[in-house]
Amino acid sequence: MDTATPVPLCQNPAHPPAVAPATAVHGADPTPVRGARGAPFPPHETARLAALQAQQLLDSLPEQMFDDIVKVASSVCGTPIALISLVDRDRQWFKAKVGLSASETPRDQAFCAHAILEPGRPLVVSDATQDPRFAENPLVTGSPDIRLYAGAPIVSHSGHALGTVCVIDRQPRQLEPAQIEALEALSRQVSNLIEYRRITRNSVDSVQLQLLAKSEKLRDTQVQSERRAQQLQRVVSALRHDLDEPLRAMGDGVQALLDRLGPREPGLRVHAESISQAANDLKARVARLQAEITGGGPINR
Repeated sequence: MDTATPVPLCQNPAHPPAVAPATAVHGADPTPVRGARGAPFPPHETARLAALQAQQLLDSLPEQMFDDIVKVASSVCGTPIALISLVDRDRQWFKAKVGLSASETPRDQAFCAHAILEPGRPLVVSDATQDPRFAENPLVTGSPDIRLYAGAPIVSHSGHALGTVCVIDRQPRQLEPAQIEALEALSRQVSNLIEYRRITRNSVDSVQLQLLAKSEKLRDTQVQSERRAQQLQRVVSALRHDLDEPLRAMGDGVQALLDRLGPREPGLRVHAESISQAANDLKARVARLQAEITGGGPINR
């Protein structure tokens, strides 16, 4: 395999054209251009772009499972460059790449924008300098000097062509049928990986939503508990306030009675002392209840 140093996508108008003929798989006719360059939009472009955005792939971080695909594509096809290209509204963005430093190019320069016009078959151009769609393309006349291009559309499970798995060589040549079939197999694998990624992301989002709902429920329960504790504290404070004066008066009255009885009537003294003790116990219990509620400790009955 030809190992090449990644190169930026920059124009080099002085690059001499090659002379090998251009070919397409299954004898497909060249796609008509929109103006001087660039592919026309495919049918249902709005829905296709919406499907692409829904995958949350654009501008995402590198992922090993996609990086492995382009390494295999480069090795199988013997090309220095291999890409997973996603065709956005005004650009093609590379989810994974080998042999290229750029992360995106304008859509009107993208070979892949032509490839997605026929989702059911790959686009193969053996010499871009001999194809009227690409001969004046800056990516052909300049770096990376595209000659061979082969791209297999990545078709989502909803039926939209999101981009391609593609390989690029700087020399004009043909790919073997087995290499083209392998490229198609890799594009199907990318489609499955994208669907797996979507399902996994949705599952994670669902779990996060469930955890958030439980957290909010616990927070609501905590708020309700705090409100009940505050209400109970107010009730106990009011109870203590309301009982303090009657209990104090009761204690004073019993004490006055005991003073008047003196040593006489021992039976009455026992009852009076019992009443005084009960009043003191009630005051202490109300005070303890208020302290326990205020401090958040257990209420001892």
